[in-house]
Amino acid sequence: MEKDDLNANKLSPHLMESNRNNFDTNLAKKRANINKIKNSKKIEEYYRAKTVDARGKTKNGSLIYENNKKEKTKKSKSFHTINYRSKKNTFLNSSYSSICNDDVLGAYYEMDIHVENRCEENNEINKKEIENIKNKILNKYNNLTSEYNNKLQMLIYSNMNKNLKIKLNRESIYTFMRLVYKCSDYKYAIGCAILLLLDRLKNQQIELKEIEKEEIENTINSYNYYNIMSYKYAFRIFYKNYTLLLKGNKCEEKNEFSNCTNSPTIFVKKNICKNIRFKIKKEFLLNCEVIINIVNCIISTITNDDKNKIFYIHLNANQYKIVSNITDTGVKYKYEHLAKNAYKKAFELASIYLQPIDINFLSVASHYIYFLYSNLECEQKALKICIDVFDKSSNLLDKIEDTKQADKCSRILSKMRYNIKRWSKKLNKNSILFLKV
Repeated sequence: MEKDDLNANKLSPHLMESNRNNFDTNLAKKRANINKIKNSKKIEEYYRAKTVDARGKTKNGSLIYENNKKEKTKKSKSFHTINYRSKKNTFLNSSYSSICNDDVLGAYYEMDIHVENRCEENNEINKKEIENIKNKILNKYNNLTSEYNNKLQMLIYSNMNKNLKIKLNRESIYTFMRLVYKCSDYKYAIGCAILLLLDRLKNQQIELKEIEKEEIENTINSYNYYNIMSYKYAFRIFYKNYTLLLKGNKCEEKNEFSNCTNSPTIFVKKNICKNIRFKIKKEFLLNCEVIINIVNCIISTITNDDKNKIFYIHLNANQYKIVSNITDTGVKYKYEHLAKNAYKKAFELASIYLQPIDINFLSVASHYIYFLYSNLECEQKALKICIDVFDKSSNLLDKIEDTKQADKCSRILSKMRYNIKRWSKKLNKNSILFLKV
């Protein structure tokens, strides 16, 4: 101990000061290292908890994905398959073929609608069979028609219309259909048109008025036109961008440019086109199916000698034509055949029971002629029928007293005259002299 004290006394004061400073710095470093270790442990625990939460979320997400995957319906060749086991919610049990995973959007290659009966092909049907078909249709589309009915009731019994005391009947449905048709709300208008046809099916003894028939036909034609146009331009956008996508893939292989496929707008437009396709598939073709089946059932309740049958056969012929236009392969030819038979029968009945200057006769004839020329490519037959109809009707045009009807007839006849002139030049390499209309 004495030696240590002596050695300590021999140290210079500067050396002692430096030793004291080194001791303080070492102590500070040790404290800093201890704090770092503590902080690193806290951070490690935090990230460990975070990864556990993330794993839990991904696990839950994967479970949700698996459940959704299991709930997805399988692709079916028929557009609308219905489970007949349960009488309730038959429409809710219907399944639609999935399109979410389609890489290439083509036409409706494997799509069809379900036609209950083709009454325009049969001459006589038993009353019991008609009643069974009627009940089947009412039960089958109960949810869809109830949805349209509820929307209309919400509008009729709203606070704004409370003082008017409107009743839900055929006249009020027709009034609201005209109103929404003028406002270009064709989705709402088609619901009213279906309700009018459904009311005609339930009340067979009360026939629709001529003005009601005309407005129903105009509403359905407008609804079909705007859906077809949206279908057409959506696919035009998609195919244009899909070809760019394919070109981008080829260029990427050649290393010319690799940014073609990275454009987000291509995939955005592709998704928009898919949504439009699904909307048309789900809503538009379903409404076509409802109209066809209801009208077929109405046709079966009308006798062959009743001229009111012409309107309904012609209405279904237009629907068959629309379905054939947006489908392909076997489904397309199936509905072309149905449209051909329906147009032919409507034209034959119209030739028997209607006058050549009747607007309904000219409407049926013009649609039948144009269908023969454009869809079936029976050009000579279409030209022959068009010349016959034009000759018979144009000679009687001066006998029409109603100016509005005369104006409508003259418009149709002027279109026929233009088509005759154009088609005869194409087919016969010559022109035809026409009577002044």
